[in-house]
Amino acid sequence: MDLPQELDDYIKESIESCLGLPVSEKTLELKLQGSEEARKRLQDQYFYLHGQFKEKDEIVELARAEASMNAQALKKFIEENQKLAKECTNLLAECSRLEKECSLYHRDREVLMEFGNEADGRAKEAEIRVLEAEKELGRLTEDLRFYKHESEIHKVSETRAIEELRVLRERLSEDERVRIQGCGDNHISCSHYSSLNTENQKSSAQILASIPRGDDKYLFSDPSSEVTWIDVAPWHENNGSPVNMREGDGFEWGEVSHKAEEI
Repeated sequence: MDLPQELDDYIKESIESCLGLPVSEKTLELKLQGSEEARKRLQDQYFYLHGQFKEKDEIVELARAEASMNAQALKKFIEENQKLAKECTNLLAECSRLEKECSLYHRDREVLMEFGNEADGRAKEAEIRVLEAEKELGRLTEDLRFYKHESEIHKVSETRAIEELRVLRERLSEDERVRIQGCGDNHISCSHYSSLNTENQKSSAQILASIPRGDDKYLFSDPSSEVTWIDVAPWHENNGSPVNMREGDGFEWGEVSHKAEEI
């Protein structure tokens, strides 16, 4: 087994030293180098220990300063404690006074709670009334919408009825004009035509009696008079069945409702 060169040299020099043989310069240099390294290590340890001692001295000084400060703080704390004892006496007196005020406060609080309960009850009643009013408002809104719709429908029906009335008037005027011209030529034909014209006018009155105006009135026309709106609300209330109506404006109401039913 081969040994490392350094170990081999060390063994060789040790044997030579034991035998009293002269030591080589290399060996002396190695020993000098080893002593220098040992000195450096000792010097480093010295500096390290010196730093540690210095830090410990600083810690001791800090501890002394803290002890002095703590002594001052303790003295101040004792003084503050004495002041606090006096304050506690004053606070006990104040606490007794506040307890009396608290008892009065609790009494007032109970009164306010009773008043609050009454106010809550009134608020609930008011909410109920508001809900009822909102429901009533919704119902009235629906009724208004319905009546607006009905009014628009009746307006259209009224416009159509007026247009039909205008056409009938034009037809009657034309028939009257033809009758007048015919009477000048033949007196017998004129009488016969007058009878036919009277029948046509009655038929026209019957037709106009069935035209709704939109507010529970019906249009009725007499050939010898202007157009008349008459109330047939009872006829509506009886679901379209003929009812006994009063007479007015020169027309029989029952006859009008009967004619409207036939149409």
